[in-house]
Amino acid sequence: LGNAEGENLIQKFSTILEQIAGEHCILAHVGNGVFYALLTKTDIFSADTLLLHIQNEVDKYNHKNKKPYSMCYSYGMAESENDPAGTVWDFVMQSNKVNYSEIVRNT
Repeated sequence: LGNAEGENLIQKFSTILEQIAGEHCILAHVGNGVFYALLTKTDIFSADTLLLHIQNEVDKYNHKNKKPYSMCYSYGMAESENDPAGTVWDFVMQSNKVNYSEIVRNT
């Protein structure tokens, strides 16, 4: 894609995440197109609904986009009903395991 196109795509995806995730989300872009979204006051059902809205916006973008590429993403989830046992990084690692298993399963 080139650096400029890649940066534009990352910025657009970031905008989609910010618009949909709302006030109960801590969003971080950690490089190489990788984002972490930590949702507070959210259950799995609400997170699934949020993911559906993100996919709808990505589909809209791809439909309007006249470029030879499409925006796509993968995700993983981890949940804690109470205060997390461990650190935020523990949740990131758990989420990454889920994400990796989904990628392997879908290839």
